[in-house]
Amino acid sequence: MVDADVALLRNPRAHRRAIGAAAGVHTLVVVGLLVNAYLVPWETASCDGALDFCVSTRDEMWFLLVLSVPVLVISFVVALAMVPQLARRFSSPWTIGAVSGLVGLVVAVVVILFLIGSRVF
Repeated sequence: MVDADVALLRNPRAHRRAIGAAAGVHTLVVVGLLVNAYLVPWETASCDGALDFCVSTRDEMWFLLVLSVPVLVISFVVALAMVPQLARRFSSPWTIGAVSGLVGLVVAVVVILFLIGSRVF
């Protein structure tokens, strides 16, 4: 049962291209987070008049940047695991990498939301 799709797995150049495309998807997410962190003014909320707990914009941005690290790590591991499975369906390494990157991001967000919902953090 060796066909062109399975032969893609045996081609190291195509395999590297698929992993590179998955890394490119993750790079776009990181660039988006950094642009968001740069464009949003961090000192828009003041906690001077707060009587109780107050979260400033600076705190929210640090929380977003710190939370994004485990999401991206889980996502990239899932994307690497998805490359061989997707190579059986698609023939283009760029399509394989992009789809595996997107699937990895969706799975990572679901896992993190599940962990937050079950109060593991």
